Amino acid sequence: MSVRAAADQVHLALNDALVSGKIPADVADAANALLKRLRQPVRVTLLGLPGAGKSTLVNLLLNDAVIPDGISLPTTQYVHGDTPSAVMTLSDGRRETLDKADPFQIAAASPMFVEVALPLAALGRINVLEVVAPAVLQDQQRAMHWAAKRTDLALWCTDNFDRSEQALWDTMPDAIKDNAYLLLTHADQALARGELDHLLGSIRQNHAYQFNKIMPIATPSAIAARQPDGSVDKAMMQKSGALTLISSILKQVDARLQGAVDEAGAMVAQYKDAPVAKIAEPVAQMPVAQEPVITPSKPVNVVEMKTAKPVDMVEAAAKSAPRPQVKSRPVAIEPSRPMQKPQAASAPAPQAPAATAPAADPTPKKARPGFMPKARTTVIIPRATPETCAAYDEAIAYLTKQGRALTQDMAANDNLSSDHLMNASADNIMWLSDYLEDLSIADDPVLEKSRTRALDAAELVQLMQIEKNDSAALDALSLVIQLKRDLESEIALARHTNRHQAA
Repeated sequence: MSVRAAADQVHLALNDALVSGKIPADVADAANALLKRLRQPVRVTLLGLPGAGKSTLVNLLLNDAVIPDGISLPTTQYVHGDTPSAVMTLSDGRRETLDKADPFQIAAASPMFVEVALPLAALGRINVLEVVAPAVLQDQQRAMHWAAKRTDLALWCTDNFDRSEQALWDTMPDAIKDNAYLLLTHADQALARGELDHLLGSIRQNHAYQFNKIMPIATPSAIAARQPDGSVDKAMMQKSGALTLISSILKQVDARLQGAVDEAGAMVAQYKDAPVAKIAEPVAQMPVAQEPVITPSKPVNVVEMKTAKPVDMVEAAAKSAPRPQVKSRPVAIEPSRPMQKPQAASAPAPQAPAATAPAADPTPKKARPGFMPKARTTVIIPRATPETCAAYDEAIAYLTKQGRALTQDMAANDNLSSDHLMNASADNIMWLSDYLEDLSIADDPVLEKSRTRALDAAELVQLMQIEKNDSAALDALSLVIQLKRDLESEIALARHTNRHQAA
C-alpha cells in the first residue's frame, strides 16, 4: 500500500473515531491536528538573490508555465484550488482578489505579496513559495526570516554561493538549515565554462554541514525535456539534475506523510475499543478519493514583512569567514548521471612536532544529518537545584490556575473574542518570562534553558499580537500550553536525575 493510500485509510478511520465520540474531548484537538497533517502539502520555499533562477524553478516544480519569461512578480505562494484565482496583499495592507491568476495583471498591480490558487496536480502534494526581495542584504534577510516560519523545505538557488549569500544563510535558524537544499540552478552554464566540477566540489567541501543536499540543476534543460504531447525525455531530464531534485522532494513529502500516518494509526488503535460518547459538533468527513483542496491562507502580515528585526550582517559575515576545513576527495561530475551525495569527509590529523607526543585530532564540525534521525550520544543531564524545582512548581501552579480560569471563561461565553484569548495567553507568557528572569538563582543550567525558552516565546507572542486573527490567538494559546508542558518535563527529568545522582 502506498503512503498516500495509507493516509487516506487512516484519515477515514480517525475521522470516524472523532465523529463517533470514541476520541476523548481532551485528545480531540490533537486528533484534528493529525487530520490536517494527513491532508496538508509540504511547504517548499525558494530563496536566493535576484537572477538565481527561482521563477524558472517554480515552473519546473509545478510542471506548468505559471510565470512567463520576462515578467517580474512579487513574493508569491502557489496553492491548490479548483479554479485559478489570486489574492493580492497591497503595500497598505489591503487585499484584492482576482478571478483569474493572470500574472500580467498581478505584476501591473505591484502588490507586496500574492497567493495564487491553481488546479495543478503538483500542488496537491506541495505548496510553493517564491521569496522575492531586492539585492540588498537587509531586505533579503527580512524576507528570508519572514518566510522561515512558513517553510518545511527550503531551496536556496544560487550561481556560486558567494560571501554575501553565505552571510545571509548563516543567519537562518538551524531548523531551516536541517531541511534545506542548495541548488546550483545554472549548472549548464557552469559546465559550458568548464567550472562546474570545481565550483560544486568547493561548495560541498566548505558548506555541506549547512545543507541537507547540494546539487546542480540545469532548469531550462529540464523544462525542455517535457514534450508538448506530455511525454518526457528521461535521459535529458536525468542529465539536467531535475530527476534527482524532484525525487528528493517527493521522498521528503512521503516521509512527512508517513510520520503523520504512524501517529494517526497509533491514536486510532488506542481508542478503537473506547466507549462511544456523544459529541457536540462532529467533524465533517472528507471523502477518501477527493484531491486535497487548500483554502487561501490567513492574510499576510505586511508589517512583519517590512519590520522583521534584522540580524547584524557585519557579525554574520565575520562568522561566515572562517569556514571549517573539511577535506573531501574530489567529486567527479558526469553530466549524464544524476548527482550523488559525496561520502562523509574526514579532517586531516595535524602533524605532531618531533620528540613530542602526538597531538589529538581536532574534531571537525559534522555535516548536518538533515531529514535522517540524529545519532544518539551519551548526554549528561544537568542537576537542577532545589530552589529551581520549587520555582518550577510555583510557575506550573500559576499557569494551571490561569488555564482553568480561561477554560471557564470560554465555557461561559460562546462568543469569547480572539482578542481576549490572545491577551490572556500573552499575559501568561510575559509573566513566566519575567518570573524566571527575576529569580535570584545563579549557575543553574536547567533554569537558564527555561529562561531562554520563555524569552523566545515572549518575543514570538509579540509578533503574534500584530496579526490580530483567530489563528494567531490559538497559536499563542498553544505556546502557553507547550511552555507549561516543557516546565513539567524539565522538573520531572531534573528530579529523576537528582534522585539517581544522589544514590
